[in-house]
Amino acid sequence: MKFWLRYESHDLELHQGRFCIGRGEDCQLALDDPLVSRRHAAFTIVSDRVWVEDLDSCNGVSVNGKPLESAREVMHGDTVQVGSQRLTVVCARHPQDTTINQDAISVRARGDMFGVLATLADKSFALGQGEEAERILATHLNQLLADVQAGREISPEVLESGSRYASKLAVLTQKAHWFNYVFEIYLASETRCPMDVVDALYSVIPRMAGVDPSSVAKYTDRLRSDLDSMGPTDRFLLGRVEGLERLIRLR
Repeated sequence: MKFWLRYESHDLELHQGRFCIGRGEDCQLALDDPLVSRRHAAFTIVSDRVWVEDLDSCNGVSVNGKPLESAREVMHGDTVQVGSQRLTVVCARHPQDTTINQDAISVRARGDMFGVLATLADKSFALGQGEEAERILATHLNQLLADVQAGREISPEVLESGSRYASKLAVLTQKAHWFNYVFEIYLASETRCPMDVVDALYSVIPRMAGVDPSSVAKYTDRLRSDLDSMGPTDRFLLGRVEGLERLIRLR
């Protein structure tokens, strides 16, 4: 029997002995993640069995969504969460023999982690630390947009949460990337942007450089295509987005 850890698009073979995960350079798997401790978790492989343990990390380890309280044995298909990273245990003669849907696992994992990251980011927002909030959220927000653009199924709650945090980053960092992000994600998902998110973006237009009017224009065109079936609320939203586009073009 051989063992692997499936992480993103990679299968990392586990050999007999100990395999450490953390941010430290001495770890076999070094993760660039603010939620991961220097030495966070370890897998121990003895014969045909694998155990995982928490190395007194700050944010803990979970197995199949349950917090790990002590070292426990893991089986094929178990998911282990370290910080915001999700790893899947693969036990087989060869990793290609498995039928784990890693793509679905990854999308679900990113959605599950958003609440944890949002809590950390909220503290930074409250302190006016836009760069720190961006450091915490950027990777996950950009991956969320990529998932939506690739047509992967994203829950409405995660989609809305992502757009709200992108708008907060736009306001605090004054970076056009996050302004454009809001309209790109709603254009890709073909859904309505919340009115308060649009309203928040009005405040940054006078001070922000590099805003791409085409991202707003494309979303405006998408809304206009449904004009005949729109109710009063959606028509008001269209008007607000059109106003935002005009402000950008008048700068």
